[in-house]
Amino acid sequence: MGTHASRHGDCNGMAVLVTGELWNEPTPHPNPREPPMRHTLPTSTLVYLSLTLGCAPAIYVPGNEATVYQEWEPNDSPYQPDSISGVDMFSFLVVQGHVQPPGYFDVYDHFEFIALEPATFDLELTGLAAYSDMDVSLWDPDLQQIVAVWDSPWDPELGTFTVTQPGKAFVLVVEAYDTPSSYDLTLMGRPITYGAGSDGDQEHYASTSAFLFEGGAPRRHKKQSP
Repeated sequence: MGTHASRHGDCNGMAVLVTGELWNEPTPHPNPREPPMRHTLPTSTLVYLSLTLGCAPAIYVPGNEATVYQEWEPNDSPYQPDSISGVDMFSFLVVQGHVQPPGYFDVYDHFEFIALEPATFDLELTGLAAYSDMDVSLWDPDLQQIVAVWDSPWDPELGTFTVTQPGKAFVLVVEAYDTPSSYDLTLMGRPITYGAGSDGDQEHYASTSAFLFEGGAPRRHKKQSP
């Protein structure tokens, strides 16, 4: 099975029209003149991608698997992120990219999302290079600052946060601590299980702007990149 996506338009605040097809790889056929079987994406899928894609091309994956996005440079600043998608409690997506440690050119990758409803999100950042140590942080565009950092020495890096405001924009920032690496950044939504309006023990949770974190917002442990 193969994939194809083409982009038309620009990324200066304009919706990018996406057209795409899925096709089966060619196989021996009694009539070699017949083309390989193709499956055109539904119009609803193309409209959805064109409205939510921003500057990051998507690869449509059929079935119950994640929608996969490829990073689109430049995205080195929180003021110039890849606009990925609106997300909610049913979201399941993966962003694929490559980043380098301090001292190289491509140190940060920024990805912007819009919370379509209050929801809890689980993230997983997996480095694909041997001995990679990937870190991820959460940038609040309204406060213009990082409000949480997940920078354990383990791979994959795991984190959880809750967005309490519908329409809230947030940016996930990917960085490599010591080894250049490609990566998969997975984001999965689910219903809120704590926070405002829940029956849980509020003393175990802390809020930062429009976000809630179990046990308080995670802070940076490693030395800050220059």
